[in-house]
Amino acid sequence: MESKDFDQIYNEYKDQSKNQAEMEANTAQTGKEQIVAVRKNDDGDLIAFKTESGRELDYITALTEAKAGNLAHVDVFHKYGRDILRSEPDGIKENNLDHLPEF
Repeated sequence: MESKDFDQIYNEYKDQSKNQAEMEANTAQTGKEQIVAVRKNDDGDLIAFKTESGRELDYITALTEAKAGNLAHVDVFHKYGRDILRSEPDGIKENNLDHLPEF
């Protein structure tokens, strides 16, 4: 039976998907604004977002815009009995909402 290096195969897969994720994250989504900064409360919760055009969105407005497909690279999911805004899970920590600069 052929011997396989499972670690090597997995690492090659992971490297390839990381490169693909970076390309997709850097691709502009036509007609969609990107969130470039966030505001947090004293507990560290995200409470507002700033887009690349300078618009400042409260959490509810950002949810509405994301649901309408107007914001790039974010998803809305339902958990804890409410809708939650989060970055697309692309494996790049630097573009996660929690890691963006604050305004």
